[in-house]
Amino acid sequence: MTCNLLCKKIKSLLTNPKTQNAVMVLGDQAVYSGSSFLTGVIVGRALSIEAFGEFSLGISLMIFSLILQDTLLATPYTYHIHNTPSENRGGLRAGAIIQSLLLAGVSALLLAAAAPIAASGPENTGLHTVLLALGCALPFLFVRECFRRQFFAEFNIINALKMDIFVSALMFALLAGFWWTGTLSPALAFGAMALAATIGGAATLLARRTAHGL
Repeated sequence: MTCNLLCKKIKSLLTNPKTQNAVMVLGDQAVYSGSSFLTGVIVGRALSIEAFGEFSLGISLMIFSLILQDTLLATPYTYHIHNTPSENRGGLRAGAIIQSLLLAGVSALLLAAAAPIAASGPENTGLHTVLLALGCALPFLFVRECFRRQFFAEFNIINALKMDIFVSALMFALLAGFWWTGTLSPALAFGAMALAATIGGAATLLARRTAHGL
């Protein structure tokens, strides 16, 4: 009797939408954080200590930029989306994407301005190339992150999880290909991130437009 009652409670808990969303949030965070960690492992194994240091600096700048995007754009979006009628949410989503691109453009310009300074240093490093590659990658990374934050704000966790799994798998395939051919570099690593984010973002945008506009 006690066993049957326990089984019913467990079944009720597992079929609860809130529980399912919580599990998917944890799963998505595991995919998102795990892919970042494994990317660092792959790059660290494939490249020299100097090149890995340049890549790590680029990652730090990328994370700082994404935190800035989250603070300036994602947090206000989360507030406004729940105070906006359903028929007007398409414009709010589009506005968030445009704002993300503008912020990415400003960040890219700052990185482009810093690249010549890095190139003029006494040591001949590839840091300026990394800064330029990151600047080119940021708009695509920002759009992917914008979609991801929109999914979370609208409690559409399953689509965020699908997108993150797809983008991570594609990125690892590209990194593995570069590693296997011996062409992997910090700049190409950011290129792989950008390409995976672009394809994942384009697929997300197409699916969203097909379903209910933007």
